[in-house]
Formats: sequence, C-alpha cells, structure tokens
Amino acid sequence: MKTPNLKKKIKITLPKVQLLKSEKHFSLVSLLIFVLAFAVIGYFIYRSFAAGPVVATVQAENMSLPAGASVISDSSASGGQAVKLTANGTNTATISLPSQATSLSITARADTCAGSPILSAMVDGNTIFANTSVGSGSYANYSSTTLNLAAGSHSLSVIGSNLGPVYKGKSTNAKCYRNLYLDVTTFYGPNSSPPTVSLSASPATITSGTASTLSWNSANAASCTGSFTTSSATSGTASVSPTTTTTYSITCSGSGGSASAAMTVSVNATTSAGYPASYFSGPLGQNEVLPKDPSGAFLAVYPGATGSTNTDIINRLQFLQQSAGRKIDVIGMGSGGGGTYGGQTQCAYFSSTLIDPVITFAHSNGSVPLVSWTPNRWVNNSDSTLKQIIRGDRDPCIDAVAAHLKSFGYRIMIRPLHEYNFYNYNRTAAWTNSNPVYDYAPGGGTGPTVDPQLGGQAVAQAFQHIVNRFEADGAKNVGFVWCPDEGGYSRVMDGYAYPGNSYVDWVSVDRYNASNPTGWSSPLHAGWAEAWELWNYKINDTPNYHDRFAVANGKPFFISETSSKYDSSNINRKGNWYANIAKAKNPTDSTHYMSNLIGVDIFDQYVANEGPKGNNDWRIDSNQTYDMLQSGTLGSFSQESLNGWVTWAKDPHWNVGILGGAN
Repeated sequence: MKTPNLKKKIKITLPKVQLLKSEKHFSLVSLLIFVLAFAVIGYFIYRSFAAGPVVATVQAENMSLPAGASVISDSSASGGQAVKLTANGTNTATISLPSQATSLSITARADTCAGSPILSAMVDGNTIFANTSVGSGSYANYSSTTLNLAAGSHSLSVIGSNLGPVYKGKSTNAKCYRNLYLDVTTFYGPNSSPPTVSLSASPATITSGTASTLSWNSANAASCTGSFTTSSATSGTASVSPTTTTTYSITCSGSGGSASAAMTVSVNATTSAGYPASYFSGPLGQNEVLPKDPSGAFLAVYPGATGSTNTDIINRLQFLQQSAGRKIDVIGMGSGGGGTYGGQTQCAYFSSTLIDPVITFAHSNGSVPLVSWTPNRWVNNSDSTLKQIIRGDRDPCIDAVAAHLKSFGYRIMIRPLHEYNFYNYNRTAAWTNSNPVYDYAPGGGTGPTVDPQLGGQAVAQAFQHIVNRFEADGAKNVGFVWCPDEGGYSRVMDGYAYPGNSYVDWVSVDRYNASNPTGWSSPLHAGWAEAWELWNYKINDTPNYHDRFAVANGKPFFISETSSKYDSSNINRKGNWYANIAKAKNPTDSTHYMSNLIGVDIFDQYVANEGPKGNNDWRIDSNQTYDMLQSGTLGSFSQESLNGWVTWAKDPHWNVGILGGAN
C-alpha cells in the first residue's frame, strides 16, 4: 500500500497578497492563525494515518548492497543519504527487534522510464509484499500491516527489480534509465491507542430461571477477562441465568492499557404465576397477557355482523355476559385494512365511530382487546401485500396504527396477517383467483400455487417487520398473535412462516366446524367435527398446531376464531359442542386436554359475503345448518345452543381472571 511519506519536508507556497496599511496587522495575524491551524490539522492527519510506535529502523546505506548499488548523498532522505539501485538486486540486513513488530514501511522513490521500478520485501524468508510499483518524484512509504514479528533477530531483504537502461528499437544507446532509491525501513509495534470495551445484556430484565445474553465488544485490546465467561476473546456473547439481580463486568487489555465495563441484569421479583419462562419471551415480555391461573383459560368472543354498528356490538357483548353471569375475558374485533388511516390508503379502520369504542368498552369491561388487522394490498402496485410490507412501502401505515394503539396505554393484542395460508385474502402468500399475485409462486413464475418455502419465509419476514416497526414506535403495550388457519393451504409453508419466539406472544389458529357432509373440517374425517377434532387430533404424520408450534416453542396457544354450524336432527348438538370445549383444560381428559391452551374465541358473527349465497352465520345462538348456508338463509335464535355456551362459560377453569388485570 502506497502512502505519502508524512515525515518528509513539505514545501508550501502561499500566494502573494497586496496588503493595505489599514489591513496589514489584521491580515498578518489572520495568516499566522491560518498557518498554525494548518499545522495542527496536518499533525492530526498524520496521527490518523500513523502506525503504532516505532520499534526499529534500518537505513538503506547500512545494509549489505548488491552489485550495481551505491550510496549517494540525498538531502531529502532521512539520514542525508540513500542507496541507488541501477540494476536488479537485493539489499540485506539483520535487524534486532527489542519488542513485537506488527507492520513495516520502506521509504523509496524512483526514476521511471517506460515503466516503473518494482519493490518487494521479505522478512525471515517470508514475502511481506511483492511487485509493488514505485513512482517517480518525492519519497513515499510502501507499507505492510500484516506482520507479527516477535522480539529478537530477523533477516530483512529489500528487493529491487525491473531496473536498468531502457533502449529504443535496435539502438545501443539507452533511451533512459529505471533507477530505485532506498531510504529507510521502519518497523512499528502494535497500536498503543487505549482499549475500549462495551457490555450489554438482552434482555436486561428477566424472570428467575430465564436467560439473558451478554454481549461485549472491544477495540485496541489483545484479550479480555469477564466475570461471566472463561473466554479471553475481545468480543463475543455469553448466556447467564441469574436468580437475583446481578452486575457483570469485563476488563480488556492491550498495549495501550486496559478498560472495563459493567452491566446489571435485573431479575424481576414479580411471580410468573407458574408459567414457563418461554411464555414471556415475546414482544410483551413480562407483561404477557395470560390467565391468572395456569390451569385455566380465557373465555373470548369476537362479535359483530355485516352492517352492525359499535352500539350493536357492545349490546351483543352485554347480552352474552348477562346470559353467562360473568364478564368475557378477551374481546375480538377486526379493523380491516381497506380504510384510509393516517393519510395512508388501504391501511386501516380506526375512528371514534369504528373500532375505537369497542376497544374502549373492552378495557372498561375488564377485558383485553384482540384486534385483527393487516393493511390491504395497494391494487395499483403489482406486488403482494407481503412484499410491500417487507420492502418498507407500508411503514407509514404501520407506524400510524402503532401510534394509535400505543395511545390507549393498556395491553392490546393484535393479529396481523391472520390466515395467511388461506386462499381468500390478499394478505396471503398463496395464489387467489380474485386477486392473483405471483411473488411467491414456484420458481418465481406465474403458477397457480405458492412455493411453500418462499411463501412461508415471506410471511415470517413481513410479521417480523411489523413487530419491529411497532417496537421502534414505542408501542410496548401491544402483543402479537401469529395465526395460520389450521386447515390452510400448506402445512409445509407454515413450517417456514413461524417468525420466532421473540416476535410472537401467542401462537394461534382459526378453524370452524362447517358440518359439510363431504367436506373435511378436521383431518380425521368429513362431516361434523367436534372442537377437539379441529385442534387436538392425534395423527402421526399430521401434528396439530398446538403441539407443532405452541408446545414445541414453549408458547401460549389461543384459538382466535371458531364456531359451529347447527344440526337440525339434534337440537342440543351445537350447545354440547360449546360445552365440551371446557374439557380442554381438564388434565385428566387425554382426548380433550391441551396443555398450552390459554383461550378460545368464538366468532359470534354472520358475514354477508361468505358462502355460496352469502349470510354465513356463526353466531353462538344461531340455528343455521350447513344446508341453510347453501341457500343463503340466516339462522334464528337457538336457546339450546346458547345454553351450551353458558355451561362452558360457567366452568371454573374458564373463569380465573387475567394476570395483571386488563391493564
């Protein structure tokens, strides 16, 4: 590497200035200040490029010279002399280093002629640098920073090549000469700048029995010693699991001295109420929304209907609570992604007349709101919603929603990208007839299916991006629910779609008992499916999502949407379907019990644009059968169905309260 020889004298020519008498004193002072400032700047520039401290120097004239080399007087050389090489040859010397050397530089210049002289260097027979062209003009330093020489005796060889006369054509008279001038070789020790070190912990606050990762980084250090690790590495990570608040320290040392840093990992004194530590590894951390008793679960309802108002929704919730004689723990609601919000089109529906009153009611009711929301795809953009989110196009929308939910100040669960593995929605990674998007088709083409790996990875990246934006916006009160459809497009894709424990508070699924005589609501069989057959089936090659994602990752499991059709041949069958859900928290019932289940949310709605003729009615007390759905006929009131739901709601395992309350 060629660098200017900053040790050489630099001649600075300043322009002549005609000074007026009235300006002369001021101008001379200004000129003096300029020169001093230039000198200071030059010094710091020199220091910024300088290697470590000088360990030893070898003047070229004191080396053993080859044939064709001579010592000449040279006022610009450091010792007033230099060695001139007029033919290829090697200067050699034995150098005694008093301490370690980590770099060297050779000061040289050249006479060039139809090419440049070549400079190479070897130490102890090892090439340090080779085939370096030396330019004409003043001396410059030719350096290597890859040395590691111990104190003691070493052999040095400085080699000049491509030297001698240059002839033109067949002439015997030289056109010009390529000569190499060697001044001094300088050995430098390690940089003696003082070391620095930083130490951090993630997370800095934990629950007893969980782990925190300590990370340290240093500069200008040769080794480090920490109270938490046996490693002497100058950077790294280590896992610690203190049971009480503990301060960890590390000291790093180098030729310039030593430096220390400390970090305190706080152990939360509050109880985790018997839950595994992994339940608290998501974005909410210790503020995770959980049943107050680990043996219990939440009763949840997702009310509404096409065209219903906030008042209708709240009245419906109050009716159900009065029927059950208790409050509902979690209240579901959907913002949708088609409205203009925060100045962003296809973003969200939040206002004083949409969604916000239900969020406020839920909190005042002592319940936790669960909001389903994903921005819609910009239809004038050919990319999928997932790609738009990953690329950051939808950040203004995401930030606006994050700021809004943050403003409530209490815990709110949000369910982005739900049912991403279903065909019907533009947030999906799969192809859909109504809105074909091919970003994740096999091979990136325009096929009718999604590439399961590409599609799943895109879902995970989009989910992570949304969480990261919320956290950057300070929406620490918002928890995140990852929710595929249990019977969705591709179980292979779902394996790639899980965003990771640190991004997920609840693992969740949606699945309904459609009671289609030829359709499979459950992988066990066609037709009517009991609740446990939707979520807790036991098939060796088809693991249910409770086991596959919640148990395997140590996460809470929540059913975000479910309900059942009515059986006109057995008026109590739908009611029993609800009542039997309570068995999922009975550990002695191996058929129904789900260890990580923390709640079930009934989709208490009818949707006008679902079904072959619309009016898909999933309300708790509706008697709509599968055949009625085919004709578009809404159900009427079923007391038996409501009674079954009330039986479930009164089960003590499903009425344990919320850990930390609704805040």
